[in-house]
Amino acid sequence: MIATLVSLVLAQAFDPQEVGDAFGYPETASCQPCHPRHYEEWLASVHAASRRPPLSPAGSFRHPPGKDGSLDEPLCRPCHSGDPQSAIAARRPGVQVGLAHAAERAVTCTVCHQFAEDRIPRPQYDAAGKLIADPRPLSARRDRRFHEGLKPVEQLRGGALCGPCHQVVAPNGVEIDRTYAQYLASPYTARDTGCITCHMESYGGAMVPDGIFHGQLHRHDVIGVDVATNPVPSIDSQLSRVTLFLRSASALFVEEPVAVVAGRALRLPVEVVNSGAGHNFPAGPPGARRLWLEVDARLDDGRQLLRSGASRAGELDDDAGATDEQLVDFTDRFVDADGREVPFWWQAARVEERSLRALERRRSEYAVDVPEDARGRSLHLEVRLRFHARSPRQQRLLGLEFLAGSYPIIDVHVWRSRPIPVVERAFPLDVVVVPDDAALIEDALRRAPEGGTVLVRPGSYTLARALRFEGRRITLRSLEGPERTTLRRAADDAGSVLVFDGGEGPETRVEGFTLTGGRGTLFEGRSAPDGTSVADAPRHGGAVFCRGSGPTLAGNRIIANRATGDGGGVYLLDSTAVLEENVIEGNSAGGSGGGIAVAGRSGVTIDGGTVAGNHAGARGGGIGVVAAKTPADAGPDRRPVRIAGCVVEGNAAPLGGGIALEGPVLVERTLIAGNRARAGGGLIARGDPTSELENVTIVENAATQGGAVRARDGAPRFRHSILWGNEPADLAGVPGIADALDHCLVGDASLATGTNFEGLPLFERFPGAWTSCESLDEIGCVPVRWARGRASRPIAYGKWAGGRYRLVKTSPGIDAGAPDATPDPDGTRRDLGAFWRPQRLRGFMRGDVDGDGRVDLRDFVALCSTIQRGEVPPCADALDIDDHAGVDPGDALALLFHLFAVGPPPAEPYPACGIDPTPEDGVGCFESHSGCP
Repeated sequence: MIATLVSLVLAQAFDPQEVGDAFGYPETASCQPCHPRHYEEWLASVHAASRRPPLSPAGSFRHPPGKDGSLDEPLCRPCHSGDPQSAIAARRPGVQVGLAHAAERAVTCTVCHQFAEDRIPRPQYDAAGKLIADPRPLSARRDRRFHEGLKPVEQLRGGALCGPCHQVVAPNGVEIDRTYAQYLASPYTARDTGCITCHMESYGGAMVPDGIFHGQLHRHDVIGVDVATNPVPSIDSQLSRVTLFLRSASALFVEEPVAVVAGRALRLPVEVVNSGAGHNFPAGPPGARRLWLEVDARLDDGRQLLRSGASRAGELDDDAGATDEQLVDFTDRFVDADGREVPFWWQAARVEERSLRALERRRSEYAVDVPEDARGRSLHLEVRLRFHARSPRQQRLLGLEFLAGSYPIIDVHVWRSRPIPVVERAFPLDVVVVPDDAALIEDALRRAPEGGTVLVRPGSYTLARALRFEGRRITLRSLEGPERTTLRRAADDAGSVLVFDGGEGPETRVEGFTLTGGRGTLFEGRSAPDGTSVADAPRHGGAVFCRGSGPTLAGNRIIANRATGDGGGVYLLDSTAVLEENVIEGNSAGGSGGGIAVAGRSGVTIDGGTVAGNHAGARGGGIGVVAAKTPADAGPDRRPVRIAGCVVEGNAAPLGGGIALEGPVLVERTLIAGNRARAGGGLIARGDPTSELENVTIVENAATQGGAVRARDGAPRFRHSILWGNEPADLAGVPGIADALDHCLVGDASLATGTNFEGLPLFERFPGAWTSCESLDEIGCVPVRWARGRASRPIAYGKWAGGRYRLVKTSPGIDAGAPDATPDPDGTRRDLGAFWRPQRLRGFMRGDVDGDGRVDLRDFVALCSTIQRGEVPPCADALDIDDHAGVDPGDALALLFHLFAVGPPPAEPYPACGIDPTPEDGVGCFESHSGCP
């Protein structure tokens, strides 16, 4: 019966004029005259065909014995036909959602927009069944009573309207579709991202013919993967869009080897990421939509070394399914009580989830055995991420083999390697691999030549002594990153993990390790300052001790190290080291700098990364700059210490919970949040008051004195920053603070003068929170209270969970920076705080400089005046006449020549409103202009 029904439907001629009458959707035909574009889009959607097999479950699922497979089946009825009320009781517990209006018919205009149906004018048809068009112009059709009660667009942006038909529980309790529940569990619900964001692409245009321009309209073809067997208009373009849609939802990463070694197994890491789907990928009924990896490895003589995943493509000939041991499959499956895969829901006891959750990254590793006799040849690798909307096996069991070709296998992503040489050894002669070429990292460092590289395979390496570089230019790098490669000091051996004291420069690099278990280093040849024995002297630099050197540390995790002196994680003395994108967490120092200590005549750069959950017994729970150079030593064009793009949160110290500054330091684009201290919760500054903090967010820090900042000898200078929500909030007690604030949002009303103001920053998610913890051995657990009069004696401990401190689009901190400051990367006036917010482009007419909706000589005069003053207006795109990514006198000449009909017209959009076709050129339009929305 099902096959016959499907054949009849596929044989139907698809006439858009007849769709309203044929399917009983008169309200959509009523909307067509005013909204023809949306109507045509809807006709090409899966929503328009939701009652037509084989899209409906009658063509997708075989029913249990005794069922006729009709659309009156209670499981199908709620969203595909019939009266919804009789099916409500059949819903099993799960995500509780009410049935939408879609339960009674296909998803038509009234379903989403909730028109008053009894007011919708019924379309008229002639004797042949053709729609009779209304001869009146649109301007004469004023009766819009059926628009009363129109559902606000804002209510359509979430997933609640889609939930009823995308959260299906079978009578036996098995979840057939849980897409809505997956969306609710994803981060997208907190990002103002709903179903229509992805499934209904937006564009600029008119809602009705000859209507006003709207900057954002949504396509109504509701892109999905089930278009292949439905005779919808523009089927070829729909299939193309499905492919692009799948590609936008995911990403594929393959680590290409430099060379492979004959006689050894190649390890090929492959990572797949659900980078854009607001639910699991793939979504939908288990066992039907297939997603898998296919890996092919061949030598240039034609020998195939690996063919993994190919059996999925050959399911038509393989009833048993895939048997490939290296198959990586992301397909949810129905399984019975014994854990065996079954094709249909009524045979299943549960669903086995293999699909990728929202934003999940999943890494797999393939083994390719390379024969000994392949030396001198080349290896070719190919990796495909493949998708099939319908399982061929299910189609066969349903008796629908003839439909299998209608669902093509889509190559979502394809990666191909260059020819990879098969060699006797994997790396060049200046590369030493651990443990392949040397069992110990210490031996590998000695064997590596000047300028060479030591590569370390994944594993945990326990060091009996600190690694030293002896002043040589050597790169020490892990092959697979800090998550899989650890350098650890032995538990019974005090000392740092890395020591740089041989004058190493920036070409000495350490990249991609977890450094842990370090206990610091003594100054060699020195007795303790107080005359005690060297054994009792303080140790500095729990994980990294650097003196008189300037190495580069990049992409490392420095966690759970201790120093009795300064620098629980890293100690930098007289150093020019560069720290890039490191995570420094859970370290402790008895002195200053729980995470990082900078001392002496240092010119250090800390660029990016996180310093969190560290604590110090004296100053600077996160970062302690304890004795920087003076401005005279630094020179006129260079700052000795620069901290940029960092997150400093959840640290603690008696003085300066987040950062302690001594001497001139530049802090840029940095978040200082949730730090605790007795004085200076966010930061404490003393000595030379020439430090500068630009675009810094100091929020939710707490102290007995100075929640945000405590200063002696004058406050550092703050510009384009947010100091708000700290405890106590009073800033007035900081010496010179009133003169030190410039274009800042402050939490103290007495300082809201001049360029500064007080108000709610309107962060995306606020606030963070402290939770209690019991032991400083727990990573991130720090002191939060100290005994009165005894700064070194904590009496309470806590662990910080941060908020989200990016600004929402209505924040007063948006575009509140100084007019003469360098703009944000999107070309708009500088935002306040550590994180700038990209702003969406607005519609404009190119050449309409004064925004009056016309292009004439007054625009030429206004353009010349703007160029002469050197201004950057909010809609600079309107002035960029030739769209060459800038505004200069050439644009004035181009506009003048056009006005006198001796030159070409301005570039698009002209002569009507539109969006910049080249938004990536750095010239934007960020506010309403020319009367455009």
